[in-house]
Amino acid sequence: LQSVFESLKNLIELRSLIFLMNQIEHINFEVFCHSLSCLKNLQMLGINICKCKNFTDLTVKRILESITNPELMETLCFYFLNCDKLTDESLYSIASKLEEFKSLTRLEVCTNACSNLSDSGIRELANKLPVLKELNTLTLNFSKCSKLTSDSAEDIIKAISLLPELKNKQVKFEECPDVNVMI
Repeated sequence: LQSVFESLKNLIELRSLIFLMNQIEHINFEVFCHSLSCLKNLQMLGINICKCKNFTDLTVKRILESITNPELMETLCFYFLNCDKLTDESLYSIASKLEEFKSLTRLEVCTNACSNLSDSGIRELANKLPVLKELNTLTLNFSKCSKLTSDSAEDIIKAISLLPELKNKQVKFEECPDVNVMI
């Protein structure tokens, strides 16, 4: 796997990258981030991580920092499934970088069953969504995040109302016991 990461940096003209990992325990994400930083023309990035024990908030932050030309990015997709080490810090990192993605038309953030996320992280993400003036497709899935409340859903509803170009939206808070708001 490390050699695959290393070979990425030779693809400097690459415009789209989808990265999938499922239940891999020992992986050096630093090599991936270094290779990602070599992709100067990247317009689409999809990261799908499921049950990877060493995938942390710091990894999310480093991936975002490795995007060298965020103003070119049109599509950004994060799927974090059953990632127990992720906390609100991951959502803070995503939120803090959003204003750099000036061309972003599609954003997907799915954190199914990430048990350490709270209303604070969702609120930060919601507060920053309106900077995405070109956004026309939004997918947010916080299903099975047991610490979330209706406050999270209300923050997202308010943010969505401030996105003038948004045409396609999908927002889920399924199986969140304290979320009683329909979106």
